[in-house]
Amino acid sequence: MAGVSSPLLEAGLTKQDIRRLSKEWGLPTYNKPSAACLSSRIAYGLPVTAERLKQVETAEALLKKNFSGQIRVRHHGNLARIELQLEQFASLANLVTTNEIVSEIKKKDLRMLRWIFRVIRWGV
Repeated sequence: MAGVSSPLLEAGLTKQDIRRLSKEWGLPTYNKPSAACLSSRIAYGLPVTAERLKQVETAEALLKKNFSGQIRVRHHGNLARIELQLEQFASLANLVTTNEIVSEIKKKDLRMLRWIFRVIRWGV
């Protein structure tokens, strides 16, 4: 890519090399899962704006208070799609937790009108 510097790649290091070295050096992030850029959560065709990025970031932060593991909030204009790992779905049965999440989201004036929960399928 023009204008992008990738010093670790240029040094010949792979992701596996970086994780191994990070672990050897005692870095706490050596096994942290990869995370896609927030802008990848905005639906194709929608402009990526600071407001939309903040909505996604805020919604994901609220969800991470109640769920562990990978969480994604996909922004589709007036619709937000929440993606959780299969193991996390049992927590949704706790209506108190679910109602608390919705209440917090409303307090943040996210204006995302509809929530759809679906299982994250990696590599699909």
